[in-house]
Amino acid sequence: QDMFRFFQSMIRFRKEHRVLRTNLSNGTCGFPDVSFHGTTPWQQGPFSNHDRYVGVLFTGSERDTGPQLVYVASNAWWEDLSIRLPDLPASMSWVAVVDTAEEQFPAPRTLSGNEALVRARSVMVFVGR
Repeated sequence: QDMFRFFQSMIRFRKEHRVLRTNLSNGTCGFPDVSFHGTTPWQQGPFSNHDRYVGVLFTGSERDTGPQLVYVASNAWWEDLSIRLPDLPASMSWVAVVDTAEEQFPAPRTLSGNEALVRARSVMVFVGR
C-alpha cells in the first residue's frame, strides 16, 4: 500500500512539474535547462565509475507558472552525504519535497540555506520556490 501511494505521489509530482517532462525553455534564473552536480554544485568534472552521488537540476520557465526548478539528489553510497544545492536568487528557497529514506511521506520543508543531508542509499527531491 505504501509503495502504491508513493508512486501515485510521484506521478502527480511529475504532472505538476512539466520541466521534468519537456524542455520548457533554455533554463531559468541563470541556470541551464539541465545540469549535473556532485556533492558541491558546479564542481563536478566528468563522472567516473567510483562516484556514488549525482545531483540533477532541471529548470525552465512558462508564462503561466513562472520559473520551475527541480533538483534530484541521488545517493548510492552506504553512508549519509552532506550536499550543497546550487545558490538560488535571493527571493527563492529550496524546499525538500521527497525523501525516500523516510518511511512516511514527509511534509515539504523549506531549507534554511542550501545544505542538506541525503541519507544512505536514498533519493531526495527539492523544488526551488
